[in-house]
Formats: sequence, structure tokens, C-alpha cells
Amino acid sequence: EALGEHTKALELAEQCYEIEKRVLGEEHPDTLESLESLMVNNMKLDNHEKSIEIGEKLYDSREKILGKEHPRTIRTLHFLILECELFDDSKKCAKYREVFYEFKCKELGKVHPDILEILNELLYNYMDLRDAQKVVETRERIYVIKCETLGEENHKVLFLLMQLIDDYKNIKEYKKALQCYEKLYDIEKKNGHDNDIFSLKGMAFCYKKLGNYAASLSIYKNVYENMLKISEPTDPYVLEVMECIEELQKMISEE
Repeated sequence: EALGEHTKALELAEQCYEIEKRVLGEEHPDTLESLESLMVNNMKLDNHEKSIEIGEKLYDSREKILGKEHPRTIRTLHFLILECELFDDSKKCAKYREVFYEFKCKELGKVHPDILEILNELLYNYMDLRDAQKVVETRERIYVIKCETLGEENHKVLFLLMQLIDDYKNIKEYKKALQCYEKLYDIEKKNGHDNDIFSLKGMAFCYKKLGNYAASLSIYKNVYENMLKISEPTDPYVLEVMECIEELQKMISEE
């Protein structure tokens, strides 16, 4: 019964739109309201692809006539984001969410909780798209906000910093990954952990990738000495560090 009602509503919306388009013109406010009705009725019938197609046309028209920040333009933009999610179109969803993000930043400021929510949703879009560069850029924005609101020593912020390290390594930005490891090490040192093995190993790894073998070797030796204080020489992790030391010594001797 509900399906039949939605189908009739769609047919009526189509008729209204065609009449108003012919009589009033495509860009008349009443015509655009009918186009919005057409978009919504397609959505109710799960015609998401058609609904998105109509929504994009409506958004372009409202942006042109009313401006980017007009409530009706933003309403259409928000609808497009929801429809792209339902249709599982991460590419378009990210495209329109970026526009929505810029608008909300102007309206609320860059550190408002709603902004963080938009960025987290954007992050998932870019992860779905396997766009490593955009993942990094979005997580950087999230990190800045969380540092300002929670402080860089908050455990959630530190976890985010470790995620950023993985992101940078994934796109071979070893200099930025090194800076993150150094920041992590400084925070741990400030809190009384002078020999944070995780951070030190990460720094050594990045120096090696950046071609600074002497710095990498020095840190790996430090890591090895500290690991021997808590582990046996035969421990697999200790042996792994020893292999790195031997490899670096060989690379330096061959330079």
C-alpha cells in the first residue's frame, strides 16, 4: 500500500515538474521545489541512483541561483550526502561532504564537535576509496582538532598520532613519520619513560629509510641495550634488532 502511494506521488511530482518547467522555466523557485519533490519521491522508492542524479541537478541550480550558503542549497547538499551513502557511492559522498565541511567550518569554527564528526565520516569515505593521501590529510585535520580540545598527551590523541605514523609510512612519507615518532618519544620521556622502545625503533626505521644509516645504527644499538634489560638475547624481537644492526653496519662499511 505504501509503495503504491509513493509511486502515485512520484507520478504526480513528475507531472508538476514538467508543467512548471514549461510554464515558469527550469530555474524558477517553484520549479526547483517540484524538482526537490521528485528527488525525495525517488528516494522513498529506493531509486537512489535517480535520486542522486536529480539531486545533483537541483544542487547546481540552487548554488547558481541562491548561492552556496543558502539554507535550501545546504539542505540539498545534505540530502545528496545521505543518498550517496545509501547508494554506497563513497566518491561522490566524499566530494559533497568536503563542501559541507567547508560550510560548517565557516558556520561553527574548525574545532566544533560537529566538525570532528564530519571529518571522521570523510575519513571512512577515503578509506573505502583506498585514497591513502586523502586519508592522511583528513587524519591530520582530526589530529589538530583533538590536540586543541584534548591536549597532545591525551591517550586518544596519542593513539591517533600512532595511526598517523602508519599513514605516513604507507605513503612513504618517512620524514613526517619520523617527526611523529620523535614527538611520541618526547611525550613519553616527559612522563618518565626515557627508553620508549616503540618510538626508538620507529625513529631508527625512519632514519634508515631516509638514508641516514649512522643515526639509525646509533638508535638501534640503544634499543638493543634496553631490550637486553628486559629480555633474553634469544628473544625473537631482540634478534630482529640485532639483524638490523648487522645490516646497517654492513651498509655503512660499503658506502
